[in-house]
Amino acid sequence: ALRPWHVLLLEAVSFAVAAIPEGLPAITTITLALGTQRMAKLGAIVRKLSAVETLGAATIICSDKTGTLTQNRIVVREVWSAGASLRVSGEGYAPEGAITESTGAALSGEIAKVVSELVRTAVLCNDAVLERTPEGEWRVVGDPTEGSLLTLAARSGASLEELRAARKVVREIPFDSERKRMAVVVADATGTTVHVKGSLEVLLPRCRAIATEQGEKTLDDAERTHITAQADAFASRGLRVLAICNGTKVDGDPETELTLLGLVGMMDPPRAGVLEAIAACGTAGVRVVMITGDHQLTAMTIAQEIGMWTKGDEVITGDELAHIKDEELARRANTIRVFARTSPDQKLRIVRAFKKLGHIVAMTGDGVNDAPALAEAHIGIAMGRSGTDVARQASALVLADDNFATIVTAIREGRAVYRNIQKFVFFLLSSNAGLAVAVFAISMSGSWLPLTPLMILWINLVTNGLPALALGVDPADASQMNDPPRRPSEPFFGAREAWGLALVGGVMGFAAIAMYAWTYCEHAAGLQGPRTLAFVVLGLSPLLHAWSCRSPIASLFAARPFVSLPLLGAVVLSAAVQLVAILIPWLRPVFRTDGLVAHDWVMVGIASVAVVVAVEIAKAVARRLPSSFSVEGAAHTAPS
Repeated sequence: ALRPWHVLLLEAVSFAVAAIPEGLPAITTITLALGTQRMAKLGAIVRKLSAVETLGAATIICSDKTGTLTQNRIVVREVWSAGASLRVSGEGYAPEGAITESTGAALSGEIAKVVSELVRTAVLCNDAVLERTPEGEWRVVGDPTEGSLLTLAARSGASLEELRAARKVVREIPFDSERKRMAVVVADATGTTVHVKGSLEVLLPRCRAIATEQGEKTLDDAERTHITAQADAFASRGLRVLAICNGTKVDGDPETELTLLGLVGMMDPPRAGVLEAIAACGTAGVRVVMITGDHQLTAMTIAQEIGMWTKGDEVITGDELAHIKDEELARRANTIRVFARTSPDQKLRIVRAFKKLGHIVAMTGDGVNDAPALAEAHIGIAMGRSGTDVARQASALVLADDNFATIVTAIREGRAVYRNIQKFVFFLLSSNAGLAVAVFAISMSGSWLPLTPLMILWINLVTNGLPALALGVDPADASQMNDPPRRPSEPFFGAREAWGLALVGGVMGFAAIAMYAWTYCEHAAGLQGPRTLAFVVLGLSPLLHAWSCRSPIASLFAARPFVSLPLLGAVVLSAAVQLVAILIPWLRPVFRTDGLVAHDWVMVGIASVAVVVAVEIAKAVARRLPSSFSVEGAAHTAPS
């Protein structure tokens, strides 16, 4: 017989409610938000919520060297001046220490005079300040490189206060990453002079002479080659090289006709934990690339020291980069490990080259000029301490401690969040598939009382919501950093997940239908006993199934199911809430349920466990097949 239209409408609404997991958007947002909170506690501040998920797919990290891979606590260790190689003793920014010859002897004669001029320029062409904290430690206010030069001057015996008090700055040309030099024109009792510091490659062509023990000597090609070789020797020992010059030309371009006073070799030690973080990236299939303004030999030495350099890797300089086309850069990008002497605008080309190769690129930066590259990268990462506001605004992630190891931590958390989203989405969709199968079959029977929309909403939002949220904060799988990043083209749900949904939905729906069929002979048609049993089974079986969703391959028992206290609490609370509608008599009219007797509860227990048994069998089969046949479809190793 045809059923009334309002009955059909009610059944249609019930099916629609059963097919759609109403809590999915809210739980996804909450999971991402909780992920950002965890990252913030670890020093990675997420500015764009989508970055949490994207981090787990990163395949390339383009990292600055200074301050990210290294401590940014720069100390001058060697000086080459007046043809002599000198050593600098002392620790940190403390003024205690000395400049001595390589033999340990104190400076004397013309060498001492030239070094005195070098130190004077280092102090005058400088905007930093050294200060002592209440705890007695010395620190730099300003650029760490300039702070190391002030420390060098103090260790030479010069008075910083006297040198600066006697100067009058006539003109200042500030440092920037394009010019790679800084100059000041200073008037004092000795006259007006120009003091310049910067990259040797930039300043050496601007020098006409060099200060020696015999006085100023005009530079010739042989001397220039010797100076370059000395700089390369510094760089090969992992030292940053800075050229110190002065001059007397104050009209026009003051940065010409200079006299080279010497070279300063500065050490910036690698950060603690960077070696381990680089190794973790290698295990996780994430390639780390260094982009720096330092000399290529310095960068290569640091790369080797922190375990970044591998056989077959290349280094390319900014000058070389400027003379190759984008197509060639993209062709070579996968073998280039170090980009040295680069400018900020070249970072944009590097990001685009890696993106053209299909990589998911994370790029670090701190300056205003880094903003285009940060915005272009899939994950722009700005420095929280040394970065500019412009860089932070262009980024998706901010490192509170400027530490590379924090990026690796964020990647691990990003992978965990993505997998947790996969877990609870599969849980909700598979549970709703069971609901949809049951509602459809019951509606087609024509004689069984259908589940009401209230029952289905109760299961969707109240009983299934808490376990889904608990899966969203499930502890990270210890093995997740042993797997390669997921492919960008990999669908969130593929054929494997579809088989999993079909299995779980079919078993869960069949269990509910079996409750109708089993009790139909005991309850007259139209009574609410069969519907009550189906309602309880559809509410309790997902709670047991939630434990199976913690791993796509590992057995529920091998995965230590009760290690997750949030999930345990959520399941217990949801089960209690589900039983409220049955055990409290005055709520039965609201839910249109009946009370159950002892043997009814036995059948409910058997039917609810059926889905767990089915999934365990499927996982056992999947563990003996290639990973592409995994039932629940997450392509990663199961926790042990």
